[in-house]
Amino acid sequence: MGYTPKDASILIVGTGTFGLSTAVHLARRGFTNIQCLDRYPYPSPDSAGYDINKIIGMRNDTPLTARVSREALAGWREPLFRSVWHEVGLITAATNEEAVNYCRWAYQSWIDCGEGDNVKWLETKEDFKALVPQMRDGTLPNWRGFFHKRAGWAHAKDALKIMGDEAARLGVKFATGKSATMKSLLLDEHQQAVGIIAEDGTRWIADRIVLCTGAWSDSLLDTKGQLEAKCWTLAHIQLTHKERDEFKGIPVVMNLEEGFFFEPSTDGQIKICNEFPGFTHKVTLPDGRQTSEPRSHAQNPSDSIPHQSRKEIREFLAKTVPQFKDRPFVTEKVCWCTDTNDRNWLLDVHPVHPRLVVATGDSGVAFKMLPVMGKYISDLVEGISLDPMLQQAWKWRPDKNDHSQRWGGDGKTRDLKDMEGWRAGEAPREPLVSKL
Repeated sequence: MGYTPKDASILIVGTGTFGLSTAVHLARRGFTNIQCLDRYPYPSPDSAGYDINKIIGMRNDTPLTARVSREALAGWREPLFRSVWHEVGLITAATNEEAVNYCRWAYQSWIDCGEGDNVKWLETKEDFKALVPQMRDGTLPNWRGFFHKRAGWAHAKDALKIMGDEAARLGVKFATGKSATMKSLLLDEHQQAVGIIAEDGTRWIADRIVLCTGAWSDSLLDTKGQLEAKCWTLAHIQLTHKERDEFKGIPVVMNLEEGFFFEPSTDGQIKICNEFPGFTHKVTLPDGRQTSEPRSHAQNPSDSIPHQSRKEIREFLAKTVPQFKDRPFVTEKVCWCTDTNDRNWLLDVHPVHPRLVVATGDSGVAFKMLPVMGKYISDLVEGISLDPMLQQAWKWRPDKNDHSQRWGGDGKTRDLKDMEGWRAGEAPREPLVSKL
């Protein structure tokens, strides 16, 4: 892909984390003809970032990802995100030796890259309870890990709305509905992508196409085994006003094998997620290709979660905040994203379609980079080479081997259709209760 002039037509498909961040960064660089498409108005309810909160913690897999993380953290501290960013700190823990060793490595890596004053190793349950006395009755069996104070969480849906508003303010155009919902690539007589065809047949043609389609990416484009749509399960419990005050401002508590929870939202709900390698939803596409296709909560609001997920969420509560282990769930749902095999993103110009930039592969670690993600995608759109190490990590790389380092559950990725209690559509679930 050569140099892209500022008046080139740019088509961004998807208005989640990747798409909105790209729109803002391109507009800030002076691009004047940017069109975003999505089934829904921004922030897209199909997006993995459409949530009340997401963990914001820095990655340090390599010196370069640590650098990108620092850039993102600086972005979260800018006035634009002041209303949604909560720097309360993050506890990262584990129990089995493999996961604990990962925690040790991550802790030492932070020290090695100059974050020593901001991290603290936690060896005993008393160490954890000193940071979160609200877990005073928790057993925390064999927990070890570390605390990073320069981390926290962001109100995810509101942060996406902020980015969408900023893009619109800068002149980015948005279209929604069936005429803006991608069905396939639009190919010219040379079988080169020149745009997309929407569900209603509308054709969108552009000089550059940026595919930011998240969990739908492999359904829309054959990524040669690089991507797999997966979902994770979560539930909310309602706190009383007294409990809300008690838990306000606590660090994010995450065990890599068991789950994580946040301080309560403004309406007094705590979100709890169980940790496991994710669920798929395998289907056969019209062309005969098999893939995992998402069933988003926005389009399938009455889908249930498996019995196993409810059980694991309650077990996690029993170990951490047992006073809530039997509290009814006021919300339970799945959240979809797309995993790469090594949990590095897929950010590259397509090897066959030179107009097409593929920007996907969330892998559960993209939203935290919202302020800067679009910078790197914009480089690809503009024809600017990425740092060689980042290019190597994010390149188009067909590979079916799993290097994802996901723990929890039984350690296996399972299909939703094989899980007891999961139903597509209406299904029995725990009684939902009104707010306390």
